[in-house]
Amino acid sequence: MRIGKTSVYGVFATLYVAQHANGKPVQGRDIAEAYGIPVEYLLKILQLLARGGILKSERGRAGGFVLNHTPDHITLYDVFNALESMPDYNQLLEESINGAQRVKSHLQGLFSQLVNNNRDILRQLSIRQLVEMEN
Repeated sequence: MRIGKTSVYGVFATLYVAQHANGKPVQGRDIAEAYGIPVEYLLKILQLLARGGILKSERGRAGGFVLNHTPDHITLYDVFNALESMPDYNQLLEESINGAQRVKSHLQGLFSQLVNNNRDILRQLSIRQLVEMEN
């Protein structure tokens, strides 16, 4: 799993919404200003989070973004999964390597463990826990 700038910004944006929504939508420019993220880039991330079911986008003059679920039901895995695709290492091995079946088989098992471990670790931390760290 690749964790890039987009995912990091997505976690902080989700954290900001969880901390500041208080039943009202949070505007993207407020999040961007708080963390020094370029507004246009952050708005694209917020849209991806909305499409991924993490946030809800509310239109209108007082619109913005709110959490789609309670903070304890959103994990880091959920945020990362909405923003970054999980690589299919096994497909990569099948498509790019001829022969060496024993090594390939061993690596497939290893890569599967790696993906599962990453997923499990990211599912252990919720947005609520991040909010509590900041309070």
